[in-house]
Amino acid sequence: MSRPLASVLLVEGTSDADFLRALVDRVLQDSGRSHPGSDFEVAEPIVLHRRGDRPFHAFADEVLAMQPLPALAFCHYDEARNLERGESQAWALMVAAWAANNPSDDRIRLVPLAPVREMESWALADLDVICTLARCDIRRPDVFESGLLDQVESLTYPKKTLKAALRVGTKGRRTSMSSEDTFSLLAERISLDRLGRVPSFRTWRGRTEDALRELKFIRGPGGSAR
Repeated sequence: MSRPLASVLLVEGTSDADFLRALVDRVLQDSGRSHPGSDFEVAEPIVLHRRGDRPFHAFADEVLAMQPLPALAFCHYDEARNLERGESQAWALMVAAWAANNPSDDRIRLVPLAPVREMESWALADLDVICTLARCDIRRPDVFESGLLDQVESLTYPKKTLKAALRVGTKGRRTSMSSEDTFSLLAERISLDRLGRVPSFRTWRGRTEDALRELKFIRGPGGSAR
């Protein structure tokens, strides 16, 4: 019988939830397929939003009270270009909150999920998908910082670039997709191969698979993303 693989994800906003829920699910599924001998069934990730004055403590409290415990707990935050600066803020607070709750069960792993700048830098990783949604080639001067689209972590404001890219293709059209539909569709269609070229995504996936190895869900070296 396949082992259940449950996970929970702390996010900052609604768009993050729409994109990252589906992406986490895809990556966990792909990790199982990429490692011979793996036998687990991925449950849809549970998404929690930051809330209250002590959001990381609230997350730790809620996760550690779950029955059964999820195997993986992902903490999403936007990473600064300076790795040490980003980790000294959100991740350090999360680790401290986790430790303060004294989790003694070794069946759960806390994993940072930290796109550089903003989650939209990952959403922009597959230009073919973006161009298909925009119904035009988005590498054009009226798209903010379009010259940096081949290096998404160099974008100063990925959210602005993504909005501009999708807007150029909706001019003259009466309707457009909702933000929820857009981010869900991007997460479902984006190439994991292309996302694998983005350093922060590659780091997150590596840490996730390390956690899965520690928990005996997968064995052997890492597989290639597709």
